[in-house]
Amino acid sequence: MTDMPLGSPQSSPGFVRVKAGVKSGGQSAEVVLTLPVLPVRPSRLLPALRILTDTAVQAAESAAAERNQTIRCYKGCGACCSQMVPLRRMEARRMAVMVDRMPEPRKSAVLARFAGARRRFAEAGMLHAVENPHQTDGFDWSEFALRYFHTGVPCPFLEEGSCSIYAERPMVCREFLVTSDPAHCTHPEQRGVDRLPVPSIGGAVRKFEREHGPDEDPWVVLIHALDWAAAHPAESGPAVVGADLLADVIAQFDEGAAPGKP
Repeated sequence: MTDMPLGSPQSSPGFVRVKAGVKSGGQSAEVVLTLPVLPVRPSRLLPALRILTDTAVQAAESAAAERNQTIRCYKGCGACCSQMVPLRRMEARRMAVMVDRMPEPRKSAVLARFAGARRRFAEAGMLHAVENPHQTDGFDWSEFALRYFHTGVPCPFLEEGSCSIYAERPMVCREFLVTSDPAHCTHPEQRGVDRLPVPSIGGAVRKFEREHGPDEDPWVVLIHALDWAAAHPAESGPAVVGADLLADVIAQFDEGAAPGKP
């Protein structure tokens, strides 16, 4: 990663333009990000991390095209939107703010979906695990994820088979693309689902958050995000320099790691 000096035509007071590159499957992609110069809370850098995620996906898609693979996801499918979605802590807090700022009646409709989802998992005896994933040592998360999926509870933001917060969707959702028949996604335990291998930005951020906020939960299930954020309104840990966090995240990339793991 290289950065442009302050005062250059590409910079503005208080910010620096940083060039970042990621690689996947032999393909590289670059993006220039605008980051604050002074230390800030990590959540302020979430927009830049999302752009970096999209850049990693772009490189992975280019690599897939060279292998004559096609991304089979399409608008209106929504099959993957009933899966258990792990959020980074900064994402959970941002999601709570986003929902709180929604105009009515949309806000009430979304809140009702969150409440309905929690009620369904409570009835299924699964809510404790959803609320306390960090207290389940030795838990079979693969089996639980299948149970979660087969409850058929959609993401509260799913509307008419599509994501209604697409620009704000979590990093793990950005990284989740399939190259196999979309029909396989409805029964993942019976038919193989081939995912596009993407270097996980979210996974690298998880490592950063664990190192800088050990007093908080390492990750949050999406349907619990609003309640979790209400109980943890303030970010713990030190403020960070944007360029330093970005360099740390890129350094922690593990191109062979399975994306989307909590």
